[in-house]
Amino acid sequence: MTNTRVESWTELSPQPSRWAQWKLRDWAWFAGLSVAAGNILGLYGSSFGYWQFVVLAAWYGALLVAGLAWRPVQLATLGIVLPALFAVWLYSIGQSTANNLLLRDILQGYAAVMWMSALLLAATACYLFYLFSGRERVGQWATALTWAGVIMGFIGLGVRWRETYLGHPDWGHIPVSNLWEVLVLFCASTPLFYLYYEKRNEARALGAFVMFGFRETNVCLSLKYSSRTGWNSMLIISGHLFRVRKVPLGVDRQGLWKGNRLARRLHLRHLPEAYAFRQMAMAG
Repeated sequence: MTNTRVESWTELSPQPSRWAQWKLRDWAWFAGLSVAAGNILGLYGSSFGYWQFVVLAAWYGALLVAGLAWRPVQLATLGIVLPALFAVWLYSIGQSTANNLLLRDILQGYAAVMWMSALLLAATACYLFYLFSGRERVGQWATALTWAGVIMGFIGLGVRWRETYLGHPDWGHIPVSNLWEVLVLFCASTPLFYLYYEKRNEARALGAFVMFGFRETNVCLSLKYSSRTGWNSMLIISGHLFRVRKVPLGVDRQGLWKGNRLARRLHLRHLPEAYAFRQMAMAG
């Protein structure tokens, strides 16, 4: 009597090495990241401190692994980096939002974030429609709009990083330094986590629940407002509209936060929902 288990085991072909599984685009991804990291070291390495080397190495490793494990990250990274660098180049040759339509309406930090919010809200509507109709074409549009929103959000953060130095070189900063920037990062990164699990688990209908949370908890836009009124920006949070003064550096933000009862109520009301929807996006 033959042992079929042993026979089937002996007939298994050896698995190819991980290097052999790389496609041409994977090698191009590896080469592109290596060249980019090398250029950064060549241009700025002499002024780097210990942590700058650590951050660069972490970004290099994280992007390399993410791009190889989930190939859409490769195209998304190009879609983020190239427009952001183009916007930075436009600023470097003297262009501004006053004389460049592309910067003013698309690539400027604020404008890109507004596009992100509009695209994510449109994706939410498509996901809801897909949930009840089951039309595959609508689901594909929902996924595409979500990708577009994620890309625009990260473009906005990247361009804003440069804009902070253009405003005043002494207070330029990485764009995760205040509540608005952190919420923009939150709105851009959470759909990215969800898109990974949507593809892996083929659970597109879950997007109706994950993306719906942005209407209540995650949508935060800073819009240009008339300077004649004395107010410089508006915040759209949790579907409510209220005006907030643009706070200069050095002002006691904690005191202003305590004085804004509406902002505090909305924050405390929807904070548990925000983390709940984030867990839904990351849990798969």
